[in-house]
Amino acid sequence: MNNLQGAFKRSGVFAKLFLLLAITLFFILIISPIIAILSMQNPNDIGWMKISQLILSIGLFVFPPIVLAYLCSDKTLEFLNLEKKINWVDVLFVFIFM
Repeated sequence: MNNLQGAFKRSGVFAKLFLLLAITLFFILIISPIIAILSMQNPNDIGWMKISQLILSIGLFVFPPIVLAYLCSDKTLEFLNLEKKINWVDVLFVFIFM
């Protein structure tokens, strides 16, 4: 299962940018028919539109960086700079200033 993990570790910057673009386009091509099917059920229902926008946002902004980090590094969380612990004071400030 880990055959692809770190497969593009030695690639250059432009190869990684092209890979990120390809992954993003792949997820858009996969998610667009799902959104089309959801919006065809009832075009006047705002709830379905919100769900389809949520699915598109996750597919466009969350999945491609995770897949790129998986392909370009052995340590995915370190590649994304997510290995740090949560500072609860910062979380409190985020909620206060929202």
